Amino acid sequence: MIQSCNSYIYITFISTMMANNTFLCLVSILKLKKLKQTFSLNSKTKMCPKTQIYANKLFLLGKTMYF
Repeated sequence: MIQSCNSYIYITFISTMMANNTFLCLVSILKLKKLKQTFSLNSKTKMCPKTQIYANKLFLLGKTMYF
């Protein structure tokens, strides 16, 4: 479970770098870290889909803006 969440953080990092916006990238990583801390160890399953949705939206935003 933890590994899949980390991969979403990595996807977000890559997608924002694709969008060529380092500031947005740093902000998104901070947001994801905060999101990760919001949930306790007992509710990891709730964290991952939210993180995935956020990463996907960011990826699509990057694609629409620069491709």
